Amino acid sequence: MACAASVMLLACVVLASCKNGKGRTNSDMDEDDEDETELAEATTEDDEEATAASGAQQNVVDVRTARELLLALKSDTHIRVVTIQQLNLTDALDDLIDEGVMARYYVNERPRQDAGVFWDPVYDGNSLIVSGLNNITIEALSDEKGSLLVTPSYADVLRFVNCENIVLKNLIMGHKVTGYCVGDVLVLNECKNVSVSGCELFGCGVNGLHVDHSTQVAVTGTEMYGCSFMGVVLEGARNVSFDKCKVFNNGGGIYVDEHCSRISFDKSKFFGNKGMLFSCNSAITVKNSDIEHHYDKSTANVSFTNCQVEMDYDEAEDIPDYED
Repeated sequence: MACAASVMLLACVVLASCKNGKGRTNSDMDEDDEDETELAEATTEDDEEATAASGAQQNVVDVRTARELLLALKSDTHIRVVTIQQLNLTDALDDLIDEGVMARYYVNERPRQDAGVFWDPVYDGNSLIVSGLNNITIEALSDEKGSLLVTPSYADVLRFVNCENIVLKNLIMGHKVTGYCVGDVLVLNECKNVSVSGCELFGCGVNGLHVDHSTQVAVTGTEMYGCSFMGVVLEGARNVSFDKCKVFNNGGGIYVDEHCSRISFDKSKFFGNKGMLFSCNSAITVKNSDIEHHYDKSTANVSFTNCQVEMDYDEAEDIPDYED
């Protein structure tokens, strides 16, 4: 069940319904030690790809637990998730806080200036913050993708602040519970040169991907679904591209504020979104994409090229229900 969120936006509005789309939830993964051994021993060509942008060498660290992942989060590190088990970041974070390993991010209401992995309290738990780190890859080697989950609905799953050269690949990220929430799934705050590929960002997060005053973000083959407000929120973002992505079964589609520039979607699909589809205060381009939206046909600030657009409902109450 998608959770409710109340946000005021000034923009063009296009609402949507569902057509053969289903928001997926994570099922428990059976333990398979033999598969994990094979994953740990596997070698991939992605090691070189992850360091190409920055030119810096990365230390390769294989992790099987959430605790190992959090401790491995350092600059110049390629973290390979070699387990098919779900990793509960909240449990590991709480343990490290109790042990005094993790420091609080805000001190006297001011953010810390040193780089590292921190925490900050939220209404129903603690939220993870990665700040000031550079040249990090987090990649799941399992064919089933690696699952990074958090328990508090008010916590972000992953928040990067002032980070550079970040690669996230083949990951499923979301919240373990549904209900009222204010936490997003993936947040990029004042980051540069970020690649998100082959990932799934799912609710009950308010927003699937939140790019806040970041630049040079490339999202490829990634799905944003089941979020209570928007699949994607862009604020003060520049040079953000989406290629072969899916935005579906969210409370809304895309929000772009007035301070964004050079935002593009290519070969992507939008369907089953219940709220605003394109709420755009800055110009964006949508190419070679399929759009199934059925309310308020205005698309100001959106340039469509070679798109299949279906908009066949004129009133909000006509929008069919979609399955969570």
